[in-house]
Amino acid sequence: MDYINNKNEINFFKYSKDYNIKELFLKRLKLDVNTKIQSLDDISKIQIAFCRKIPFDNTDILLNGFKLITIENIIKRVLIDKFGSYCTHLNILFGLFLYEMGIEVKLIKGIEGTTLFKGQWFQFHIGNIITWNQKLYLVDVGFGCISPFKPIELPNEEINNNNNSLYRVRKLKNDEYLYEEIIAEQNQIHQSYSPIFHFNLSPVTYEIIEYYSKQYSNCGIDKIVLIKLFKKGSYHLFKDKLIINYDNSKEFKKEEIKDNITFNNYCKKLFYKTNKSFLIDFNLI
Repeated sequence: MDYINNKNEINFFKYSKDYNIKELFLKRLKLDVNTKIQSLDDISKIQIAFCRKIPFDNTDILLNGFKLITIENIIKRVLIDKFGSYCTHLNILFGLFLYEMGIEVKLIKGIEGTTLFKGQWFQFHIGNIITWNQKLYLVDVGFGCISPFKPIELPNEEINNNNNSLYRVRKLKNDEYLYEEIIAEQNQIHQSYSPIFHFNLSPVTYEIIEYYSKQYSNCGIDKIVLIKLFKKGSYHLFKDKLIINYDNSKEFKKEEIKDNITFNNYCKKLFYKTNKSFLIDFNLI
């Protein structure tokens, strides 16, 4: 197996095996293999394409538990076998692609023990920071529908999300930052801020990634979650229901799921049209 990186090195994206990640990645997203990145908007377009083609999917970690994190394992599951995965895998893969495109990128981690999160597993979230024109930006494809789908400068003012929600990254103290969702009240005058991801810029080693992934799999995540964008909104599949949210609207659709057959039919219809091997017995979870 090919480890992501020598354990003594900090830059995870300097790997030893010669994978053609760029070509595999762009073909998986059905983008031109000659795609270039010349602006932050180009990165944003690729983020959106990524989240439309590759779902957040925690079924593997629920069914099989933590697995050794290697580039080989990530590429096989996401790019070759064409499954989705959870945040650590998705962001490592996106970072590998950006690195191959000549962009300076490094992994960042949540702050263990923080109370500033949307769910307790977010303290073990792994994301990416890029350097662009000597400025730092959060680039994350592992948040599912609460991703901004564009690079966010550290720190920044409020920005619009793809579905008209607002997000920002606020600097707290030292090198600590907070990724927040901005929730408008009904009268649209007052706003409240909901914390999602509290992180710092300290170096991330292989041991940290391995530890965080193990903690992520052990921190009470016991519900199936698959999330995927489509042009008009997002699909959210759980063991007992399917929810379809529509962008720029309070409209949504909800369907109850009462059996394994219905669940797997939704998986194949909405998430894995090209992967007929996807089949889950959710009674095992």
